[in-house]
Amino acid sequence: MFSILLKDFQSFINEAITLKREGGEHYLERANTRLAQLEVVGFINVKGEKVEATSSDISQTQQFFREVLANIADPDKSQVFSDTDIKPGYIGIIRLGRPKVTLANGEKALPVFQVYERTDKSTGKEVLRTGTCFWIFTIGSQVSTIKLYDVDGNKPSEKSYLINKSIEHMMADREAELAKISRVFSIRLDSKEDLEKRHSVILTPAGISIIHLKLDSGDVRDQLDQFISKSTVTKQETFQLIPDSNRESSFSLEAVPKQMNVTPDKVWFLEKNEKFNTWGAMPIIQSRQIKGVIGNEIAIKLGKKWLHWLEKPVFNTPIQIDRIIRKGDTVTLAKEMGNGDWLVNVGTVTDIAIDSRASEFPYVKTAGWDTSFIINQEEATKIFVDSRNVSESLTQVLSFSEWTSLNLR
Repeated sequence: MFSILLKDFQSFINEAITLKREGGEHYLERANTRLAQLEVVGFINVKGEKVEATSSDISQTQQFFREVLANIADPDKSQVFSDTDIKPGYIGIIRLGRPKVTLANGEKALPVFQVYERTDKSTGKEVLRTGTCFWIFTIGSQVSTIKLYDVDGNKPSEKSYLINKSIEHMMADREAELAKISRVFSIRLDSKEDLEKRHSVILTPAGISIIHLKLDSGDVRDQLDQFISKSTVTKQETFQLIPDSNRESSFSLEAVPKQMNVTPDKVWFLEKNEKFNTWGAMPIIQSRQIKGVIGNEIAIKLGKKWLHWLEKPVFNTPIQIDRIIRKGDTVTLAKEMGNGDWLVNVGTVTDIAIDSRASEFPYVKTAGWDTSFIINQEEATKIFVDSRNVSESLTQVLSFSEWTSLNLR
């Protein structure tokens, strides 16, 4: 019996694995304290026996792994993050390379690292941890923390050890949160197996397996630069030319994110009725993530607003005001920007998830928007009018010529 009181398994997964206190900031803080400031306190052989080394060996090894590990743990630079994809709702345990050193005398050894773990509240003293292998823990593709352990994950027992450590942390976070907000759940989660299956242990992310520093041959700086060069990618921010409706025949360069939150009362759902050659522009009034056959889906409830591509506009509400957004769907979503203009994004959904640190509502992720364009404030006031509290006869609609001028085809 896996006895902890919970609402249900899905609620536990959705809540427990997203309870990291500071999200990305927490991870970056750990990357700094545990990687950029790591210390090498000795060397051992494959049997775990101590290997003697000079102070020069220790100093060079420490500097090398501080720079190498911090670099490949950097979400903005590392090949690991561009090549590794963990599904939403799952936990990734990713090995940050397997350190190995050939000492100046030719002997092979494993460096033993020491890092800051926490400060003991009762004594005020720093608690340090030693180990030979660093591991990145993720929630979906969102990095969570970095841990140092004495296992390299090559044995089934070591993988089980890492997964159990992950579950322990999840439980600790869950129980702390329960105590904090005084919630009591009434249904038991009986299967630890369900949680174990939510984990992926990845030993060679981006092809990075053994990180071998050779102190007996070659310049250490050259080895460092070579490794960083191979494991680093330059992420280019995606920009798109968007028509500027305030100026004739001009375009503005805007950064276009690949994902968009589906937030009620802020985001509108646009849909074309091919049969009648009409467009609907409807406010999203409810949005929630649900479980579908092929993964996460978003159930949305829409307000009654429908705009026609007709010479004589006639108001007509859509028959169905509920929609399901699934992976593979092409969606058209609009949201108001700070200056009163509206940004419309069109793209194919590749993923659906919730980032609880940023919003309680789900987001759609794409490989990149197929189309993005701006509707200026003046035109937007004719389109994005919530008709829930407006009689149908007063609801504004657009004529055919007005719609075509907005380039929504």
